[in-house]
Amino acid sequence: MDIFESTIGAFHTILAVVALISGAYVVFKTKGTLTHKKVGYIYVASMISMNITALFTHVLFTFGPFHILAVFSLLTVLFGILSPLLFRHHDNWLQWHYSGMSWSYVGLWAAFAAETVVRLPLESLGVSFWQVVIGASLLITWLGGYYIKKHKSSLVVGIANNTP
Repeated sequence: MDIFESTIGAFHTILAVVALISGAYVVFKTKGTLTHKKVGYIYVASMISMNITALFTHVLFTFGPFHILAVFSLLTVLFGILSPLLFRHHDNWLQWHYSGMSWSYVGLWAAFAAETVVRLPLESLGVSFWQVVIGASLLITWLGGYYIKKHKSSLVVGIANNTP
């Protein structure tokens, strides 16, 4: 099975891997530092590029549910990055940044899980494409939402302490 159906599909996959790695660094390292910002910009650039390439995957100009999710993903990462860049004067910019970036990363992992499970030979077990896509995505989204909620107050305070 060829996982890279096209050049744009290969580029999309490479960008997704860069986003997964840079996003993991940002999630698990100290917030608000210069390194956090630099690696965060790599994450944002790879996410924006990946979401744009997602709009051109499969059948060109056929807009479906995965394209809608790519647009939603693009909006979450833009919301996350524009909060510190344009809305620092607002009291809630840090919470907006945290929410946008966190949910964009969770969405990336949900898409990764869905993309991975559909490549497994599960149809022989009587499991449909949509069951595995929705199941994997919902599981990752639930786990990510739990993590976001559990760590929100400590991470937002940590970011605030390291932000000039």
